[in-house]
Amino acid sequence: MPAVAAASAPDPALVEKTENGAGTAMRIVLYGLDNEIPEKDDLTMARFLMKGTQECLDGIAQLRRTDPGLELNLNGQEPMSLDEVEAKFCKPAFALLQPVVGGAIAADEARYAGLSLGRKELIKFHNLGDYTIYGPGKRKLTTNAEKQAARVWFVWDHDRSYAVPAWWLARFQWNGDKYEKTMHQGQGGEPPASLFK
Repeated sequence: MPAVAAASAPDPALVEKTENGAGTAMRIVLYGLDNEIPEKDDLTMARFLMKGTQECLDGIAQLRRTDPGLELNLNGQEPMSLDEVEAKFCKPAFALLQPVVGGAIAADEARYAGLSLGRKELIKFHNLGDYTIYGPGKRKLTTNAEKQAARVWFVWDHDRSYAVPAWWLARFQWNGDKYEKTMHQGQGGEPPASLFK
């Protein structure tokens, strides 16, 4: 008589990831999108919520193939079947998020249109969107075309909270899509024009 293969236990990491994603989707459905993402242009939070909701949908699809009778444990809920979690939380949360995230991503992409990946990532990584970016000669780079064409970027700010005002200047020298960053600091209201070369 051939041996019967024992049923394998569900992958605990996949179950945990799916339950965490379902928890995110549950918060969206129970408390509303305005509670979870009050600022609709908050791309970081929108992507976080979408990632969790997508992990719920993807995890349920995987678990349905290997462990269709599995029940998930969500905070404050009785154990629920995969179909129940998907229908009650994951799909409705995805439907609520899609227009918001799609709009936020489209607005974000438009903000960086015309910039290479390296220049776009530099702006995001150093939060340069909050600053004026200058080129050589302290000329403001106001369009993405100007930012893309410039061989060097300068960003500066000052701190007047000290008895003697101080400034800092970051210089980003471009070599293709790579850059080298140099910092300068000094006293006074702003950096000297000689540094904008």
